[in-house]
Amino acid sequence: MEFFYSRHALKVDPDNATANMRYGKLLQGHFKEDDEAIECYRRVIAADETQFQAHYQIGLVYAEKRQYNEAHQAFKACIDVNSKYGPGKSTTLK
Repeated sequence: MEFFYSRHALKVDPDNATANMRYGKLLQGHFKEDDEAIECYRRVIAADETQFQAHYQIGLVYAEKRQYNEAHQAFKACIDVNSKYGPGKSTTLK
């Protein structure tokens, strides 16, 4: 159901950050459409550069694809946006 909601929301407003984040997670987690998920996360960042979660999700996708340089860059961007999640911090991103 969430898949159809997110897809419909993006048809109405392709730049909707919340819908792009949800749709990206669905594409990444359930459908293994990693490249399309990354595009969703990039639209989230384009809409709001403070969305550190999108950087984190991009890092996860690249890490799963074993593209470690890209993963490192995405995780670094996540930390740059929200230093609360930097090295030595005990908080886990979700």
